[in-house]
Amino acid sequence: MRADALRRREALITAAREQFLRHGDAVALEAVAARAGVGIATLYRNFPSRQDLIDATACAVLADMLRVAQVARVGLGSDPDGAWRTFVADLVDLRLGSVITALTHAPGTDPSPQVTEAQGRAEREIDSVLVLARKAGLLREDVGLTEFVLVVAHLSQPPTLRTPGAFPGFSARLMAMLLAGMRPDGTPLPDSEAGPGC
Repeated sequence: MRADALRRREALITAAREQFLRHGDAVALEAVAARAGVGIATLYRNFPSRQDLIDATACAVLADMLRVAQVARVGLGSDPDGAWRTFVADLVDLRLGSVITALTHAPGTDPSPQVTEAQGRAEREIDSVLVLARKAGLLREDVGLTEFVLVVAHLSQPPTLRTPGAFPGFSARLMAMLLAGMRPDGTPLPDSEAGPGC
């Protein structure tokens, strides 16, 4: 792919992440194209269907999650507390809410093979970080991978992103509450319908 075509494709994925976060996956594709600074024909050349764009966006976010987890896994060996805090903050900064719809499929439907593969890689790496965080006494045993990812995704939803402007220091305080609540010395969590460890 030519460099200019690759830049346009990346601009479309970035715009889709922003638009999906603000408006959900039902956003008009024309709005995504406009945000990326390209025409709708360019969008359709790159992504023939809405699902193709959602899948590409999901894969991009999952690749970012994988990268953040790889850095955290290394950091947990030398500075567990700092690496854990940075890991959670970096995941929140990825704005996972922008693709949560693409990753939670309707009953009876399967994700694309590309999303399944990217999701599996990211989940394995994040799970290895969670294991290390538990060993370091930073994460309780009853917080599973799915719960962890969904909580982080929830923190990236638009109301949370707009709140810090109205309440300075709110994001840091919210992050501190989240980290404290996940520590092993806290009150046990109630049973979940998702099952132990999710």
